[in-house]
Amino acid sequence: IKPSNLLVEDGRVFVVDFGLAKAVGGGPMVSVAGAVLGTPDFMSPEQALGRGDVDARADVYGLGATLYYCVVGAPPFQEEDLPELLRCIVHQDAPPARVDRDLDIILGKCLRKEPETRYQSAAELADDLDRWLTDEPIQARPPSFGYRLKKRLRRQRTLLRAALLAAVVTGLILGPIALQQSAARTAADEAVELAELTSAVMDDADMIRRLG
Repeated sequence: IKPSNLLVEDGRVFVVDFGLAKAVGGGPMVSVAGAVLGTPDFMSPEQALGRGDVDARADVYGLGATLYYCVVGAPPFQEEDLPELLRCIVHQDAPPARVDRDLDIILGKCLRKEPETRYQSAAELADDLDRWLTDEPIQARPPSFGYRLKKRLRRQRTLLRAALLAAVVTGLILGPIALQQSAARTAADEAVELAELTSAVMDDADMIRRLG
């Protein structure tokens, strides 16, 4: 599996080169044991070692390397010298893509050196990618309480944004009304005070008039 062997059309992906394919359950490739087969940039460590027990988990590695290439724009290892490239594939961990923590974990599990520690099938990988796309907790990461809470909040972010928008709109509508009501109460209080003052002045003027 590598980018140049995949064709994307109308949202579907087609594998267009089966040069190294073999039947599932068909047994190891004993006839080619010890030979390096495949494109080095996207081959698994067991392929780089020329082992004969290559199975579907090597394709999981290839899918992970292909996804890494799509995200980063380069394969996991970029050594120009073939022996050094094969050494890196077998012994070194690929640098993280650094685009999203969960996606980095998914890629890291695809690119693990030991086949038994990777996703055991492309279906398992697809399931975790679906979880990542829908903000569900991924299987490759221990589901701590804080992690699950973060995922739940992200899934509900649309609802939270709607609630925030409603609160802002309510504030914009009711705020001026509240200010108007407060101003009206202040004006009423001032009018009462002015009326009382006017009444007192008129009473004083009437008394002064009677006294001449």
